[in-house]
Amino acid sequence: AFEAETEKRGAGKIVLAHHKDDMAETLLLNLCRGAGMEGLAGIRPVRDNVLRPLLCLSKEEILGWLKERKLPYCTDSTNLSYDYARNRVRLDILPVLTQEINKRTPEHMAQASLAAGEAVDFLRAEAAKRKAQYVREVPCREDEDAYGRNGTLRGAEDPSVHPGHTSFVSTGPSSKNERCFSAGTGLFEN
Repeated sequence: AFEAETEKRGAGKIVLAHHKDDMAETLLLNLCRGAGMEGLAGIRPVRDNVLRPLLCLSKEEILGWLKERKLPYCTDSTNLSYDYARNRVRLDILPVLTQEINKRTPEHMAQASLAAGEAVDFLRAEAAKRKAQYVREVPCREDEDAYGRNGTLRGAEDPSVHPGHTSFVSTGPSSKNERCFSAGTGLFEN
């Protein structure tokens, strides 16, 4: 919906009001669902044309600022419905953690999410460097599986090469034998 409205209005960016408490909810949900590093990063401050400038503030800080200035705000009525897992985390789990474990739980969870996001960004950048350094694209035979298990690699001049079947060959220091990795295996995808 936001994308369509942005396009309709000719706007370049979408600015959302997610805050630290939203990050804590997202982190808990992602952990419970078995997330990897990307999931631990939670809500990212910038993703494509979406900006979230309030992630550094708590819901309480935002509401206090609005109240101090006597500014109206609205709350999504579905935020109080137990039909959604996020609301159960918001209404039941985070309050218990905040009251019984540490009142700064959402802040600490948001910090952990930001650190995980920085780690993900670093690992992606390093993987891209290593890919550029140690992997080259070569055509593979049509009958080779995703790991080149038939043991042969053919050059582009070979008529048995399947046109458009792009693969990658590891050329790094640890690769004694070149191996064929078909595009789409997820090994080096962004």
